[in-house]
Amino acid sequence: MSGPREAIFPTRMALTNTKLRLKGAQTGHSLLAKKRDALTTRFRTILRKVDEAKRKMGKVMQLASFSLAEVTYATGDISYLVQEQAKNASFRVKAASENVSGVVLPTFEVDRTAGSGKRPLSVHSFGYHL
Repeated sequence: MSGPREAIFPTRMALTNTKLRLKGAQTGHSLLAKKRDALTTRFRTILRKVDEAKRKMGKVMQLASFSLAEVTYATGDISYLVQEQAKNASFRVKAASENVSGVVLPTFEVDRTAGSGKRPLSVHSFGYHL
């Protein structure tokens, strides 16, 4: 059941050293189990957020695709207008790190800044604003 036996001279000192090694192995095992549990919990939290974001993104992409089709039908190609008005990024991602049980995990934060003050291009049901 166990591996090959160690060749130990049967003395009290050898017994004490073996007990210390066993205690160290048990402590290390329990620490690794705690670390595993903490990382599993963090992973499931991240996975839940990713799933929620994917579901929201599906709805947003459907709405955006429909809006783009409406604008393209009403005015034609507007890509040059969008590029002309977009001078600075209004959506930025900041990267940081988080320590979970001795493991460094990357974290990302969304930083949304206010637009340029120009009226955005939009299509309303009662009229078109470009």
